[in-house]
Amino acid sequence: MAGEEVACPRCGQRVLTPAHRRLPEPAGNPESPPPLPRRSNFPEFPVVLDPPEAGIRIGIPAAEPEVKLEPIRKPWQARFVAFFLFLGGAWAFVHVGLFAFKTSGLCCVWPSMALEIGWGITAFVRGAMLMFTRTRPRAPAVLLILQILISSAAFDLVNTLLGVFNVLFVCAQSSRRYYRNEWGD
Repeated sequence: MAGEEVACPRCGQRVLTPAHRRLPEPAGNPESPPPLPRRSNFPEFPVVLDPPEAGIRIGIPAAEPEVKLEPIRKPWQARFVAFFLFLGGAWAFVHVGLFAFKTSGLCCVWPSMALEIGWGITAFVRGAMLMFTRTRPRAPAVLLILQILISSAAFDLVNTLLGVFNVLFVCAQSSRRYYRNEWGD
């Protein structure tokens, strides 16, 4: 029972019981160095633990008060980034479809065409999300870099040009202040 947390029999408050005094250690060999002093981890007198605050239940998370979000004004550069991502995602399907029709399906041999379809779906969804968000989103930096790389490998000059414009718009001062960064600013 020494060193355990128990309830007081009179008031019910939780206290830490004192540890019993340690017995003296037996003497060692006189030629060996003296043993290091040992100290008990338990207090030698009762320690009163504070009860939790009134209204707080242990183990159940408290409900956060609902915060009303006011819409944040988007700079025009952030609006263009969202629109160009949406437009580039739609154009990726058109480009691959026209290329497949014109070459009679020969585009299926070129692997970056399949990558452009996957990027197009992601860009279409992310562009729509950026257009209609009410909070500060993260900058779509990876998606913009992939827009330039994948579309240039798929010979898609429209998406390559849109990707270059998007990178310039994301790097603008007002849009850098708008996008949320990893430090929460």
